[in-house]
Amino acid sequence: MRLSAGTAKVMGLNRIKADSLPTTAYIMVGESCRRGCSFCTQSIRSDSRRDYLSRVTWPEFDDEIAVAGLAEACRRGSLKRACLQVVDSRESMEAAIETIKKLKGAGDIPINASVYITSPEEAEALFGLGIDTISLPIDVASRELYSRIKGGSLDRLLDMIYGLAERYPGRVNTHLIAGLGETEEEMIRLIYELHNHGVSTALFAFTPVRGTPMEDKSQPPLDSYRRIQLARYLIINNLVSIDDFIFVDEELKDVRGSDILLKRVKDGNAFMTSGCQDCNRPYYNERPGGVMYNYPRPLTEEEAEKALRETGIFG
Repeated sequence: MRLSAGTAKVMGLNRIKADSLPTTAYIMVGESCRRGCSFCTQSIRSDSRRDYLSRVTWPEFDDEIAVAGLAEACRRGSLKRACLQVVDSRESMEAAIETIKKLKGAGDIPINASVYITSPEEAEALFGLGIDTISLPIDVASRELYSRIKGGSLDRLLDMIYGLAERYPGRVNTHLIAGLGETEEEMIRLIYELHNHGVSTALFAFTPVRGTPMEDKSQPPLDSYRRIQLARYLIINNLVSIDDFIFVDEELKDVRGSDILLKRVKDGNAFMTSGCQDCNRPYYNERPGGVMYNYPRPLTEEEAEKALRETGIFG
């Protein structure tokens, strides 16, 4: 069983240095992904080490040791749930089902799964095992770029996501990666569309990793990412409609009522890691000591003020 390095640290299975630890156990399931996503280390188009996903290492441990460590960490409260990162292979669904059974056999561990679903029946099988939510990763917010970067059709995937969200209200979510070539307006409009269909979004900043086709592409500008974080927070808290966002050349320039909204965002929560409950993904997009795209903990007052200034909207 592959665990993220931070997860293994919480379980006492390694001795890496970390100033922020995960509150969710991240477990990679399956091998030899058959997809060709240009940004991903697990892609068939990648020459990266196979124990990497984004910039996180995933060392392998004996299943019994990993499951026992997770159960104990959940009992202590140092981990709140498990999240399966399911690699898309021919055996991935079978492997995911087997992993869920092992985890549930060790105790009532809350489980989320990020997985490629090809039919409602597959989702039903996973929910039937007792997992809380399923995430179907979109990643690329631009319809024009989706097929080039990931392959396939974004509209076809959205049809699947919206159908499952209607069938399983509040239990379906997705991932979006900022900085893959989409515009701020494309990203924000898609987040709004997803929210209206009852689908929550986890926001990532693109992170170039050596060995992938996109290894030479830069991370998104911080001010742009901050604006998207802000927009997402306002949307999911039902504080705005899409018409309240003012775009100029597809870039977010202002939000109607920003003076009033400032009181709702001063705490900086808009800039924390987004996703499922208890998910904080420390250093998934960042290097220790570097720029913090997603804060894995509550921001200090100074950090919150700085992040708001970085949006260019509050100043």
